[in-house]
Amino acid sequence: MRTTSSQNPKVTLRPATESDAAALSRVQEAAWKTAYSEIFPRSFLDAFHVPESRWAERMSAGVGMLVSTERDRVVGYSSYAAADDPGWGELRAIYVDPGFQGRGHGSRLLEATEAAIDYRGYESALLWVIDRNTSARNFYENRGWTLGAPFRLEEIGGTQVTLVRYETGLRSGSEQPQRLPDR
Repeated sequence: MRTTSSQNPKVTLRPATESDAAALSRVQEAAWKTAYSEIFPRSFLDAFHVPESRWAERMSAGVGMLVSTERDRVVGYSSYAAADDPGWGELRAIYVDPGFQGRGHGSRLLEATEAAIDYRGYESALLWVIDRNTSARNFYENRGWTLGAPFRLEEIGGTQVTLVRYETGLRSGSEQPQRLPDR
């Protein structure tokens, strides 16, 4: 099922498919190079590559994925699954191609992903974000997510980063969203 935005009939949300692999890699690579330019070394970001095989592996492992398209071009995606914490759903990622940011793709993906996590039966959702990624933190905070606990330390590309946890309550017990299939 396709969903068309009431604001722009050329914008849609739909479940990702394996045929989206090249576009998903392109979006994540472009988004990382912009979002993390002040966090990771330029050499790491220049070499950053996401293998297309990654997406089929994730989808077959039960990770839900949605894409946002504009004029039939994939310009953003989100992924979600069960969290390691029992009873919690996890928003694993939202990335939008930098050339298409500020057009509502991220907000639509977040809203649809929250609904999909809720439909899977979770009352609450969490996500992890690099503490120095103030743009992402502001995005989530402006949409009602609150800073939770704990935090995690990870090494990515040779750089030690702190990941902070954000949490939100969901509608809980709602019926399947009419406009999005559960995947």
